[in-house]
Order: sequence, then C-alpha cells, then structure tokens
Amino acid sequence: MGPGEAKAARDAREAHGANRGDAPRNAAVSGAAGKRGAGVSRPKAAAVACLRGLLNAWYRLCRAVLPRRNQVLLLSRQSDEPSCDFQVLSGQFRARGFSAVVMAKRLSRKNAPAYGLFALQQTARLAQSRLCVIDGYNPVVSLLSLDVAPAAGQSDARRADPVVIQIWHAFGAFKAFGRQSTDTAENCSGQTADLLRMHKNYSWAVCSGERCREAYADAFGMPLERVVAKERPWFFKLKRLGEARKAKTPRTGGPQGILFAPTLRKNPDSPRPLNDLHEAGAWRRLEEGGAATVVWSFHPLERKDCAGASTLDALMASDLLVTDYSSVVFEAFLLGVPTLFFVPDIDRYRRSPGLNADPTALCPSLCFTDEAALLKALEGFASGAWDYPWDEYRRFGASAFDEGDAPEDALADFAASRLGGGTAGEGPGKA
Repeated sequence: MGPGEAKAARDAREAHGANRGDAPRNAAVSGAAGKRGAGVSRPKAAAVACLRGLLNAWYRLCRAVLPRRNQVLLLSRQSDEPSCDFQVLSGQFRARGFSAVVMAKRLSRKNAPAYGLFALQQTARLAQSRLCVIDGYNPVVSLLSLDVAPAAGQSDARRADPVVIQIWHAFGAFKAFGRQSTDTAENCSGQTADLLRMHKNYSWAVCSGERCREAYADAFGMPLERVVAKERPWFFKLKRLGEARKAKTPRTGGPQGILFAPTLRKNPDSPRPLNDLHEAGAWRRLEEGGAATVVWSFHPLERKDCAGASTLDALMASDLLVTDYSSVVFEAFLLGVPTLFFVPDIDRYRRSPGLNADPTALCPSLCFTDEAALLKALEGFASGAWDYPWDEYRRFGASAFDEGDAPEDALADFAASRLGGGTAGEGPGKA
C-alpha cells in the first residue's frame, strides 16, 4: 500500500470518526452501527471505575511488598494455551538471562469469575516484571495507571513500571481495528473504548512491516515513532513451512483443496456474504466430478458448530483460500497458498469497520462481488484452466511484509534492548 493509498484509507476512517484514540468521533453511524455506538450507562461506568480502583490498589500493594525480578511476563487472552510466538519468545528471553512467565487464558462469559482471580494473578506478576509482552487488548494492562511511555530522550529502563510491548496476534493491517474502528457496526463506541482504556499503556507496538506502522499507530492511539516493524516467531515458522511446501513434488491429478474462511463479523446485523454462500449450497457443484474438495473454516467465535480444523492445518491441506476480509490471507501468503476475495459488501465494509489494505485496489483480478463469477473462477482453478495472477497477490502481501531476511530473534533483541541490558534489584519496589 503506497503513501497515496494509505492517506486515502486514513482520510476515509477519519470521516467516519474511527481514526485515532484522541480523534473526534461520529456516533451518528447509520443502522446497526448506531446501536453499538450508544453511550455508556452509569452502572457500567461505576463498575469499571471500581474495577480500576481495585486493580490499581492491588498493583501498588504488590509493587511495595514483592521483589522486582529480571523477569519477562507474556500475557494472552487469545487462547488457553501459549501461542507459537510466546513459546519461542520465552525461550529467547531465557537465553538472554531473563526469567520468562507465560500466562494465557481466553476470557468468556462462562469463565468470568475464574478470570477475575486470574487477573489478580496477572497484576501481581506484572508488578514483579521488568518487561511485559501482550498479543491483544488486555484489560489488566490497560486499566492500570502505569508509566510506560517516557518522553523523548528518556530511557525505557529507568522507570518503576515495566516496559509493555504489544506484538498483536494478526499479521498486516487488512481491516481497520482497535481505535480505528470505534463507533462502527463492527466495534464498540468510542465512549466504551475510553471507559475501558482500550489499548492504553503500551510502551511500544510491533507490526509485521513498515507499511503497517501508521495503521497500528492509529489503532492503538500512540505515536508513530513508538511502532516498529519486527517479525514474530510465527512468521518464521510459516515461512519455513511454505518453503517446505514449495519444495515438494507438485501434485498431479486428484481434487484441488479449496478452503473458505470468512472473517469474524461482530455485529449480528452485518451482512455475511460467505455465510450466505455456504447456506445456499451452490458451491457443492465444485465437488461434483471430483475436481475439488471444499472445506469451510468459520471463526470459532461465530460458528462454533462447524469451525472445523485449525487454520494452519486447513491451510496446509489446501490449494486455494477464499476469504472476504480475514487476515488469515497473510498466513496463506507466507505458506504460498493462493487466495481469492469474495467482497460483494466492500462499499459497506470500507465504512464499517474500514480497510487499511483494499484488495480491489491492490489485486483487482483476485476480487469477486458476484457469486456466479466466483464459482466460475473456482471451477477454472480446479480444472487447471485459470492462470493465477501471482503478481497481484504478491502486491497484496507486500502491504503486510517487508522484503529481505531478518534475524529470527530480532524481536527478542529489540525487547531486551529496551531494558538497557542491566538486571533489576531484588528488593521490594526496586527498579
């Protein structure tokens, strides 16, 4: 995405009040967006204020009585198991002389009481750590009153509170997210984001490529100079798998594997073209005659009844991905799996939640707004009659990743360098 495209996307988001965390917001979004953009109720505001008070009091107590350690804390709400990123990073931090603690638990309504105790445990660990790495919005980190972003020229290592680095769980910046998309149908209101202090307290944010930095600064409401392009361990694993996949003898004969992977739509009133395609069943003709096998992988938060195999397993078994706006496309790109986009609602999606990388501008030959045209292209792919436009696909992938090779431990090196290389004192409250 070139400078002109980035500016156009940014101007469009600003026009809909969803750009920076401190930008004026337009709550008068039509339709379902207006419902999600409603003001914050007094009981909710009071509950969050009580929670903030409790967490901050507990954090201050822990800082006063618990020893500060040469420790890195890695926190995630993405799953109940440590991700590939956290498994690799924890080992890299230990190799640099740090202790590493990984705490991963998905928050849901069912486990809310248990998660409350887990939040207190996270807070205590945070009070003992010099560095905290997160891969998504974490209420514990954002609700606390922390000194995490020093003024220009000050060292990250000379503060009482830990350095907090947001590495985000998705590659690139396909659709608008975080503070970019507040007051739209696909996100909460700006008032709710402010109340919950969403994406506050980040010392640094890490993205997958230079072209993503502005979008991440917008999404997290932080200065551009505090967003850096560093690849995560997951990137290197996918690259290796992609290279191994490419080195295999090309498959001759047999059906082509086609994976459909719709993005998560948070608002129940939002259109779901791929879901509609699934329900209509016309795609079944792709399997007639044995030319293709079709797998559907819905987001687990949306269709728990047929979420299917893991994304990586499904991609590794596929010859083609069909999505709308899911960032899984960047994982497919690293694996060398070609992609088509089904985007009949793209005019609406540009407004809610918004797009940072517009596929119709970057790879128009890969985009379809008509079901019949999409199915015809898929039939051509399955039969080998369609010459896939790899140059356009590479242009889309370049919106997320930089060219050239980087050391696999560059992210760990960057994070450790924020601490100045020294060790922390072991006494209570020492920095």
